Amino acid sequence: MTPDSGTGGTTMPKQLNDKTLLDLARIAVPGLETLQERKHDNLDFHEVAVWNLEKALRATYELGRSQKGGE
Repeated sequence: MTPDSGTGGTTMPKQLNDKTLLDLARIAVPGLETLQERKHDNLDFHEVAVWNLEKALRATYELGRSQKGGE
């Protein structure tokens, strides 16, 4: 990921499309409908179990590793 100028966030590599990103997020937050901001706290903020966060991080790492060539 690279710094995103202006927003203070990060940008994802081009090969990581929106559907893949949402699928990875759903590992941490099952039932997540969208990653778009909806300007309602109950829609934009979610509780996340640490074990689901770990699964999502591992899945993301493995995806990046496989796209790089499995190093």
